[in-house]
Amino acid sequence: MADANTKSFSDRINIKSSWVGEHRIGASPSGDMAYEHGTMHITYDTKGDGKHHEFSAVILNVYQAKGAVCQQVAGTMHPFEDSEKP
Repeated sequence: MADANTKSFSDRINIKSSWVGEHRIGASPSGDMAYEHGTMHITYDTKGDGKHHEFSAVILNVYQAKGAVCQQVAGTMHPFEDSEKP
């Protein structure tokens, strides 16, 4: 997974992200799992061609309690098409 991330994202610089609109965090009744979801606006530049990119995407992150800390165990992002933007 680390190799795929390096290959896919190593050319991106000046990466910025911010939550847009409603952003929620929920937890299981037992407190051993939590999730975070909402819409995020992301911008970055590419080193190779210097182009600026920006888009909005729906984000879902899942966390699991491990001792005294929560660790992210899953995450997904789906960019909105131009016609889907909130």
